[in-house]
Amino acid sequence: MLSRRIVLALPNMLSAFAAVSRSEALFTAPTSACVHAASIFQLRLHAPPLPIPGFQLGLIRRGDALSDPGHLWLEAMVRGPLQGPNVARAPINDAGI
Repeated sequence: MLSRRIVLALPNMLSAFAAVSRSEALFTAPTSACVHAASIFQLRLHAPPLPIPGFQLGLIRRGDALSDPGHLWLEAMVRGPLQGPNVARAPINDAGI
């Protein structure tokens, strides 16, 4: 039976990658982040021993900011790396949110 023991809580993934590179600890993170960090911190990647569910990422803003150039730029920066068959722009609800 698999079990886990949490040994450290860190504020961000970069700190976690650095900590794992100097210990025998394991860390679960998105594949794209792991691939990039593996080259920086000399880490080895392994498939998880059990299925890990995905997650949804949302971006919300006020209704009166829908055409704001800065908000549109930020949305493009967030959405760009996430493009794929399962990424869709959610419709705006009736409240304009």
